[in-house]
Amino acid sequence: MLETIPDGYAGEVLVMEWLATLMERSGPAGAFRAVDYYENVGWISPTVEQRLVDVIGGPALDVFVDPTQPREPTAEEHAVSHEYLRVMARMNEI
Repeated sequence: MLETIPDGYAGEVLVMEWLATLMERSGPAGAFRAVDYYENVGWISPTVEQRLVDVIGGPALDVFVDPTQPREPTAEEHAVSHEYLRVMARMNEI
């Protein structure tokens, strides 16, 4: 489980890179749902979930995004997300 986002520039870059990829493939609504799912299955803590929701919902988010119509991430996309989370968890161990 990823308890916290790694401190520093590298952690922030990984978060931005990962979420940009997730939103490009699934849109903001799909990214919100994926992050909620990752918290529910124990991949991330509630603290990390809130930070990710804040990043996804930043000032550029279209207020007309319909959260009921996301494109769900594929199994392959979830695997990519899991790898990002594993890398960030390893960074926290250093």
